[in-house]
Amino acid sequence: MAFHPVPGHALGHVHAAKTFAAMTIAIIGLIIFAYLAALVMAARVARHTGLVLPWLLIILAVGFLIVHQVYGLYLLWGGNGTAPGLWAEVTDTMVAALILGSLIVIAKAFVAARRTERALRESRAQFRALVDHSPAKIHIKDRDGRYLVINRQSERLVRLREEEVIGKTSFDLFPHDMAATFHAHDMAVVRENRPIEREEQFPIDGELRTYLTVKFPIHDTSGKVIAVGSMGTDITERKRVESALRHSEEQFRNLVEGSIQGVMIHRGLRPLFVNRAWVDIFGYGDPAEILAMESVLPLISEAWRARFAQHYNAASSVSARPPEREIAGIRRDGSLVWFEHYARPVVWDGEGAVQSVVVDVTARKQMEEQLRLARDEAELASRAKSEFLANMSHELRTPLNAIIGFSELIRDQRIGPIGNAKYAEYASDIFSAGQHLLEVINDILDLSKIESGTEALNEQEIDVADLLYTSMVMVRQRAQANDITLECDPIGDFPALRADLRKMKQILINLLSNAIKFTPAGGTVRLSAGYGMAEGVRFQVSDTGIGIAAEDIPKALAPFQQVESSLSRSHEGSGLGLPLAKALVEMHGGTLELESEPGRGTTVTVRLPARRLIQPPSRAEQVVAGG
Repeated sequence: MAFHPVPGHALGHVHAAKTFAAMTIAIIGLIIFAYLAALVMAARVARHTGLVLPWLLIILAVGFLIVHQVYGLYLLWGGNGTAPGLWAEVTDTMVAALILGSLIVIAKAFVAARRTERALRESRAQFRALVDHSPAKIHIKDRDGRYLVINRQSERLVRLREEEVIGKTSFDLFPHDMAATFHAHDMAVVRENRPIEREEQFPIDGELRTYLTVKFPIHDTSGKVIAVGSMGTDITERKRVESALRHSEEQFRNLVEGSIQGVMIHRGLRPLFVNRAWVDIFGYGDPAEILAMESVLPLISEAWRARFAQHYNAASSVSARPPEREIAGIRRDGSLVWFEHYARPVVWDGEGAVQSVVVDVTARKQMEEQLRLARDEAELASRAKSEFLANMSHELRTPLNAIIGFSELIRDQRIGPIGNAKYAEYASDIFSAGQHLLEVINDILDLSKIESGTEALNEQEIDVADLLYTSMVMVRQRAQANDITLECDPIGDFPALRADLRKMKQILINLLSNAIKFTPAGGTVRLSAGYGMAEGVRFQVSDTGIGIAAEDIPKALAPFQQVESSLSRSHEGSGLGLPLAKALVEMHGGTLELESEPGRGTTVTVRLPARRLIQPPSRAEQVVAGG
C-alpha cells in the first residue's frame, strides 16, 4: 500500500475536530446534569408548594432547549458545519446552559421563599393555638393603647370577639377609672422599657375578680418599643385563700397571744416563736430576748434539763405527749418558776418542729407546800391532842371512879343512915353526873384512839339478833324514863357477822341513845336490820323526834358540835355520839348516812360491806330481811 502524506491544512482541521468533539461531550454532560438537577428541584418544589403544572412546563421547555442544542451539535459533528458555525453553535449552547442555570437559581429562591412562608404560617398557627388555649388572658396593644391581638380568655373577659376588640382601647371596654389604671400600667412599660407585674381587677358576672398581670415591651429590629404584651392569671381564689389564711393566722395569733398558757415553737430546742404568756411566765420583757437564745435549756432549772430534753425528743416522734408535771424553770431574775409541760410535733415554715405549752403552777405548788406544812402541823396537833386527851382521860377516870363509888355508897346508905334525906338526893345527883362524865371521857378516849390510829378491831363472830337485843336492853330504862316507845323489827334467819362486838354495841347504843335524847315524850324509836348480796349488812335507827335541817347534818356529824334546839339545850351531851359512831363504822369499812327533816324525825343508816357476812345469803334471800 502506498503512503500518501496529508496536507498541512487537513491536519489542522483534524485537530480542531478532535478539540470540538471533546468540548461538545463536556457541554452535553453538563447540560444533562443540569437537566437532572432541574428535574429533582421541580419534584421538591412540587412536593412543598403543590405547583406541579408550572414546573412541568418549565422542565419541558428546558428539555426542548437542551434537545435542540444537542441536535445542532450533532449536525455540526456530522460535517455539515464550518468552524465559525461550530463556535456559534457552541456559544448558543453555553447561553442555553447559562439560562438553564439561572432558571435553577430562580427556582431555588422561589422554593426557599415558599418554604419560609409556610414555616411562618405554621409558626403563626402554633402561636395562635398556644395563645388561645392558654388559661391566662393574653393581649397585645400598640403604643397608643389599641388592641392588636387578644386570645380567647380575653374574649370571655370582655364578652366580645377579637375582631370586635381590635383597634379599640381599654377606655372603650372598661369603666374610666379601671381603664385609666390599665393605661398607666401600659405607659409604665413603654416608659421604663422593662416588664412590670401588677394586680388588676376586672368585673366578671357581677363579681370583681383579681388578675396577676405581667406586662412587657415588644421591640422592633432596632430595639424600639412598638407594642405592649400582657399576660394575666386569675388569682381571685388564691387571694381568697390568702385572706382566709391571714384571718386564720390572725385568729391563731390572737388566741395564742391571749392565752394564759405559754406557747413556744422550737426546732432542735432553738426557739422559733414565743407568745406573750411565755415571756411573762419566765419574767422577760420582750419576746426577742428569748428568740435570740440558741437553746431553750437556759430557761430550765439545771436539775430538770435532762428531763425536759427527753420530753422534747419524745415529742418529736409521736403525735402527743402526756404532760410532764412540775418542771422547774428559771426566771430572768433567777427565781424558780414551776410549770407543767405539754409537747407535740408540729409543722412550722414547712419543716418539722415541736410545740411546747407550759402552764404556770408556781402558785399551786406554793399552795400545796403550804397545805403540806399545814397538814403536817395539823397532824402533829391532832396527835398531841389525842395524846393529851388520852392522858387526861386516864388521869380523870381514877378520881372520877372514886367519886362515883363514894357517891353510890352515900346514896344507898351502905355505911349507915344519913340524917338528912337531902344528902341522899345530892349523892344520887353526884352519882349520875359522874356516870355521865365517865361516858364522855370514854367516848373522848375512844375517839382519840381512832384519830391517832392506835385503836384496832377485835373481830369475832357476832349473832346479829343477840346484838340487837343487848343494845335495846341497854337503853330501855332511859327510853321508859322519857316515855319513849322502843321497837325492834324482827329479822328472821340472819347470817352471822364478823366484827368487833364491843364497838358494834357502842355504835347501836350511841345511835339509840341519841334518838331517845332528841325524841319528845310519846315518840317512837325503831331499830331494824337487814342484809343483801349487793348492799351487804344494814342497820337502821329511826325516830319521830325533832329532826335536823339539811344544812345542819354536817355539823351533827362533827366532834364536839351540837345542833341548836330546845331539846339539845335541855339535855346534857358532848356532841360525840354521832361522830364516834361514824368513826367506828368506818373502821369496819362501812358508811353512816343521816337523813332528817325538821319536825318529822331522823333516820340513821349504817352499812357494812357484804364481806362481813360469815354465811352470805343465797340468791333467793337477796331481799332485805326485816324490812
